[in-house]
Amino acid sequence: MRRTAIIALKKNTFPFGHKYFGRSAPSKQVTFPQILRTLSALKTGYFSRKYFGRSAPSKQVTFPRKYFGRSAPSKQVIFRIVLRALSARTDGNLFLKLYRRPALITLALCLLASLISYPLSASNQALARRPDKNQPEPIEKQTQALAARFIENVSALAQGANSQERGSAIERLLDSISVPHRREPFASGEIKGINIIAEIGGQKSGVRRRLLLGAHYDRVSVGQGAVDNASGVSAVLELARAFKGAPLKNFSLSTAFFDQEEAGLVGSRKFIEQHRENGLPDLYINFDVFGYGDKLYVMSLQGNSPSATAMRKIAARFRFPIEITSEYPPSDHRSFIAAGVPALSISIIEAAEIPLIKEIFLRQKQPQTQPRIMEIIHTAEDTPDKIDSLAAARALLVVERVIREIDRSARYRP
Repeated sequence: MRRTAIIALKKNTFPFGHKYFGRSAPSKQVTFPQILRTLSALKTGYFSRKYFGRSAPSKQVTFPRKYFGRSAPSKQVIFRIVLRALSARTDGNLFLKLYRRPALITLALCLLASLISYPLSASNQALARRPDKNQPEPIEKQTQALAARFIENVSALAQGANSQERGSAIERLLDSISVPHRREPFASGEIKGINIIAEIGGQKSGVRRRLLLGAHYDRVSVGQGAVDNASGVSAVLELARAFKGAPLKNFSLSTAFFDQEEAGLVGSRKFIEQHRENGLPDLYINFDVFGYGDKLYVMSLQGNSPSATAMRKIAARFRFPIEITSEYPPSDHRSFIAAGVPALSISIIEAAEIPLIKEIFLRQKQPQTQPRIMEIIHTAEDTPDKIDSLAAARALLVVERVIREIDRSARYRP
């Protein structure tokens, strides 16, 4: 196959059979400039039958798998995949420019020869692959490793009988990934607690933009507080690990683990008071109830904000279901919104439970069927065995990509 490609380069032709282009094809081999001419006349990556003669096999012209390697997703590969691989998307004008510049034609031919000689890259396979609802995505080693760490983090916190013991578990986990941290004690009347703050930083020193990831680590007196909210703490810890290994470019990252959320968001409100003079973050992302489910449930006051748009974009890329709404139960994000800081709050939950959750928390109604989450949180049933670590790991990979997309965007506004 590689030899064929090299010969094709020298002859400026590619061995696509006569039958794929109809009887109107001038010979058994269609020259690459002819393909360019055709592309320049089109606005999309699909090729209408009229451009290739009546004998074209369908309204979309396809090429057999043998031209694209064994990793092609089906026996025939739509030519739009070639456009994606060349980063040309569906713009025929690019090909017109290539046709008018011989040097660029040579470059394009080299790129196409590489496609013929080697399998499609993993990312292009993902773009080309058609989703199959009956076939779940294969679980990669990265996801399995993340899932294993996630449940270990949850179990470590769940063993703590109170906030002091749970806080010590967080500090040990931060030490294990070499992330510096500090305690910030607070008091509000008779309520006392300790917030734990960790600094991850970024690639560049002196970056002005600040991003804060947070979760509350306290629990109620019953149960082990696994879903509410050791799961959220574990999510923040794993994101801290990821961003320490590959720091953000345009943000300085910090993490906060809040105490006394269950007493009325006290820890996050005290954090706002203590840090107002030194400057609050440009964006806060909260994690609460991140233990199981098939859908990302995201709070955003503005569904079209850049951060919400990034959530929607990356979730679609991963084909992960998502609901972005302002209707969301109370959590620490409210303290930041009240202080004027743009905020998201992220959970994963079963999709069928979300309407029921809204009825209970926002409309003060009791549905006929209680959502599963209400049978777990604030009860003796809130234990580590309720955690679906694989679901949490899949969702967390999406969230990490969302944060990197926010960081990448030059036009970012929270």
